[in-house]
Amino acid sequence: MTVDNYLVHFLTPTLVWSVGLTALVAAVATWTSRRRLGSRLRQMQFFALVISVGLILSATLLREFPREVCWGCLAGPAVWGDWGLQRLIDGALTTEVRFNVALFMPFGLSATLLWKAPFRATGAAALLSGAIELIQPLLGAGTNDMLDIASNTLGAFLGAGTAVLIRLTWDTATKRQFDRRRWARFLAVVAITVTTALGGSAWGASSRQLAGARQLDAMFEGTTLDDHQRDHDSAWLPTRETFWKAHRMPFSDSYADKTVALDRYTWEFYLATRCVTARWEDHSFSTVLGSGDQCTQRLAARRTP
Repeated sequence: MTVDNYLVHFLTPTLVWSVGLTALVAAVATWTSRRRLGSRLRQMQFFALVISVGLILSATLLREFPREVCWGCLAGPAVWGDWGLQRLIDGALTTEVRFNVALFMPFGLSATLLWKAPFRATGAAALLSGAIELIQPLLGAGTNDMLDIASNTLGAFLGAGTAVLIRLTWDTATKRQFDRRRWARFLAVVAITVTTALGGSAWGASSRQLAGARQLDAMFEGTTLDDHQRDHDSAWLPTRETFWKAHRMPFSDSYADKTVALDRYTWEFYLATRCVTARWEDHSFSTVLGSGDQCTQRLAARRTP
């Protein structure tokens, strides 16, 4: 789903109305809590936090008025099913995932600025997301999904990290003193997060690539270009379809001329892209592994390295 289509799906009249109500509730809540909050800055941070929670609830639960509440769903598979674990395992970085990350970033940002506790803010976001996923099937607003909880929590974590960076920069500028310990902790968390994200993505994509290459070698070892020209779209078709389904339906493209035939299968796992190209020549078959741009460039007759 494209970004434009996704926005059309979410921008319903009910959502617009609920956003307006959210602003009113946030203003009233901030005014009634002004003495306990103290400074004008904390009041603004509290107002932003209430607004972010309201936007989250509006986008996830109140896009449309529920026609009825499905209390029976509490005991059914809609609530206690597999929670969409397959989508989490598939690792597709879809528009929905990006939207969920962006939706929870303001929560993590405002909560951390107000509470001065980034991990508390991230944990609160995870609990809020879990509660939403439980309620959605009851209101007919969606199904529960672990990928939603993961992307929501990631968004809050990124927002919290942004808030920590803002506070560190502000304190350094106003106090004119560089707090090495605080900066070191922040940079360590950033390094761990980036390493985990990139390393996990690379591991997931590479494991699928290697498994695909092994099966392609087993399927087509000993075949040649003549075999490909004769059987590719006939005798081999069921085998190719079985391979495609067994290996999580990778994107596939092909190329063929009088000297070579190529079938490329590409896997994307969050931030990483890996591919394997099956190559038939006059007297041989081989598989070639690739990554990044090698998996998106147009296929052509290149010699095997």
